[in-house]
Amino acid sequence: MVDDFYGNLHNRQVRVFCLSTGRCGSTTFTESFRHAVNYSSAHESRARVLGAKRLEYPDWHVESDNRLAWFLGELDERYGDEPVYVHLVREPSEVVRSFEYRHHSPGTIMRGFGNGILMTGRDRKPDEWRPIAEMYVQTVNANIRLFLRDKSKVVLMRLDDPEPAVRTIWEMAEMQGDLEAAINIWGMHFNSDPRSRS
Repeated sequence: MVDDFYGNLHNRQVRVFCLSTGRCGSTTFTESFRHAVNYSSAHESRARVLGAKRLEYPDWHVESDNRLAWFLGELDERYGDEPVYVHLVREPSEVVRSFEYRHHSPGTIMRGFGNGILMTGRDRKPDEWRPIAEMYVQTVNANIRLFLRDKSKVVLMRLDDPEPAVRTIWEMAEMQGDLEAAINIWGMHFNSDPRSRS
């Protein structure tokens, strides 16, 4: 019986997926869970991969990638209810403000959403992107909420108070390592915009 328990534990394939709009602490999330010694932790690690391998994440892995919000159907088909899913959120107006300044950068999700999905970005001046940023934030969070409705291991993580969620994720995913360091790192800023810290 004891051998069966540890054998099953060893064979488990646990993953943690952080779903978010971006500009809400998603890079800090990755840095935080690098303090779990039994997991790898990465940010947008497969963002440039095409085809079926795009969502091919290793066992015992934490992935934070805001673009996963556009792959939720395949994420469900591939992993279903097995992972711990985290919805990382920040005050929407702060996310919008951060995205307003990033639409002009090549490859940004704002540019893709405004020009490609909504097809209204090309004719807008730099100071006219707020409605697009607002719609992006609303759409992505709505997509994530719908995806999570039937999942059993869901954690809502708020950027303004991350500690309770970090502790919950650590326990749910059976992490080992330095929990306090994982919590303390949230006082630092990674990939922040000087006009809107994130």
